[in-house]
Amino acid sequence: LPIVVATLFGGLASGQCVSTFDLGSDTSLCAGQSVTLTAPAGFQSYLWTTGSTGTAISVSTAGTYGCTVTEIGAGNNVITNGDFSAGATGFTSDYVPGTGGAYGLLSLQSTYAVSTSPSLVHNNFASFGDHTTGSGNMLVVNGSDIVGQTIWCQTVSVLPNTTYAFSAWLASAVSSSPAQLSFTVDGVSIGNLNASSTTGLWLNFYNLWNSGASTTVTLCITNLNTAQSGNDFAIDDILFTPYCTYTDEVLVTYFAYPEPDLGPDTTYCEDVTIALDPQWPSADAFAWQDGSAAASFTPAASGIYWVDVTENGCTTRDSILVTELPLPVANIGPDLQRCAGDVEVLNAAYPGSTYMWHDGSTAPTWTVTDAGTYWVTVDLAGCLDRDTVIFTYYPLPVVDLGADTTICEADDLLF
Repeated sequence: LPIVVATLFGGLASGQCVSTFDLGSDTSLCAGQSVTLTAPAGFQSYLWTTGSTGTAISVSTAGTYGCTVTEIGAGNNVITNGDFSAGATGFTSDYVPGTGGAYGLLSLQSTYAVSTSPSLVHNNFASFGDHTTGSGNMLVVNGSDIVGQTIWCQTVSVLPNTTYAFSAWLASAVSSSPAQLSFTVDGVSIGNLNASSTTGLWLNFYNLWNSGASTTVTLCITNLNTAQSGNDFAIDDILFTPYCTYTDEVLVTYFAYPEPDLGPDTTYCEDVTIALDPQWPSADAFAWQDGSAAASFTPAASGIYWVDVTENGCTTRDSILVTELPLPVANIGPDLQRCAGDVEVLNAAYPGSTYMWHDGSTAPTWTVTDAGTYWVTVDLAGCLDRDTVIFTYYPLPVVDLGADTTICEADDLLF
C-alpha cells in the first residue's frame, strides 16, 4: 500500500496541511511491461525519485517510486484582506489615500485607492479587472518619486521554525516606466518583481521564507522605481501562508512470465490415453482451448491443443500438434484342423506395416506344415495388433486290402 506523508519545511504542524496526495496502490507488472504513475493535479511543484518534475512518469523496472509535491496552503493565509475585498483596510503605507484632482481620485503621486479597475480612479490608467475574478477589488497605486516609501505593510503572527510562501500579483496601469517592487520580511528583502509594460498583465511574485524563532513579522512591499512619469500599477491577492509538502510512494513489482511446456508435437495410437501437462505446477490458473481449467488435458482426437498458463497475473501460451494413429488389423484366420502333409499359408499383410511372427520371422506370411500355436504382431508406425491361430494336424488313416490274389471267374471275393 502507498505510504502518504504530509510535512512542512521547518516542522509546521500537520493539521495545517490538509490536502490529499495519493499515487495509488502498489502495482505488479509482467516482464517487459511498463506503467505510467500519475500524481494528482493541482500542486505547485512535483519531484519524483527519478528526478522528473512532471506530473507523471513511465516505469519499466521494479522498485519503489516516490513523488514529493508542494502546495501553498491558501486556506491558511495569515494576511488580512489580502484581496482587498474589504477595501483599503488592514495595512499601513507611506502612501496616502487618493484625494482627487484633474485626472481623478489618484491624480497625485504617492497615493492609492481600492477599485475594481484602474481607469475608475485615474483617467489615463488602463481598464482591466482584478487578478482573481476580473470583477473584484485591487489596490491601485500612483507611484512615488520618493526613495524607500512603502506601498503596503502588515504585521502578522507566524509559527516558529516554519517555512512560509510570500506571494502577490502585480500589473501595470500605464505602459511607461513599469514599477519595480521589492518584498521584505522584517526589513530583509526576499525578492523583487518588475511589472510588465503591457497594461493589465498580471505577474506573480513568489518566494519562500523560514520563520526561525520568530512569532510575528512585518511584511512590506516597496517600489524601487521613483520615476515621476508612468510608474503606476495595481497589486492584488497578497498571500503569506505555510508551505506544504506531501510525499507518497508506490512499490512496482515485476514478475517473470511462466514457461509452460507441452513438449514436442506427438503421435499416439488410438488405444492409448495420453495426458498433456504444461509442466508448471506453481501456476495460478490454466485455460485450455476448450475452456477447461484443469492442470492437464486428455485429447480425444488429432488436432492442435493449447493452454494459457497464468502466474502472478502474467500469462504464457504453449501449443502442441497431436496426431492419433489408427491401429492395424492383424488377422491370420480361425483355428484350423488339417491332415498330415497339408500346407497352409498364413497371411498377415496390412498396408504400411511390419511384422513379427512367433519365431522371429518378419515376412507378411508364414507357412504352416505342422500342428502348433502360431501368432503374429502387426506394427503400423508403432501401433500394434496381434492375432493367434492354433493348427491341429491329424494323421492319415491306414487302408489295407491285403495281398494281391487270383480268383476263378465264378468265385466271389469279399473285401
